This record gives sequence, structure tokens and C-alpha cells, in this order.
Amino acid sequence: MRILIAEDDRIIADGLGRSLRQTGYAVDWVANGVDADNALTAGTYDLVNSISACPCPVLMFCVVCARKSNVPVLILTALTDQRSGQRGSPGCG
Repeated sequence: MRILIAEDDRIIADGLGRSLRQTGYAVDWVANGVDADNALTAGTYDLVNSISACPCPVLMFCVVCARKSNVPVLILTALTDQRSGQRGSPGCG
């Protein structure tokens, strides 16, 4: 399984990527929405993994691009506010 991590925090992306690779997954990392769109256009992914604490435009752009490619999106979050979860990220309208 090939996973695209869309995360603007390198430390978080490195830790998540390392854990996934140790489990046997192929992992690529992008730090912004434009790179996510390019990666999804150029490659075949089975899943896009994003962290909802990343800036709202990055997260939402990744979700839109992934859904256009029919790739499932897994959004990890530690947010507890129900409104934040419904919007996908703090600050999203």
C-alpha cells in the first residue's frame, strides 16, 4: 500500500512516515496542497493521510485533490471541539 502524507510539520511527518515504513507501507510526504495535487496527479496512492492541525487551506486542498482521484483520505486529529471536526480544521468556514 502506498500512502501520501500531507503535513506541513516535518517532525510530525517524519515520525508518522517512519512508523508506517516500519510496518511495511510505501510512504511519500508533501508539505503543501500544491505538492499534494502534483503527487496525486503523478502517482498512484491508496490513501492520503493528513493532520487536521495543519493550516486549513492545505488540508482542504488535499481533501479535494484526493477525492478527485478517488483516493480515501484519513484525517488524524487531537481536536475535541465538535465544530472543528465538522469543518475539518480550526478556522475553516
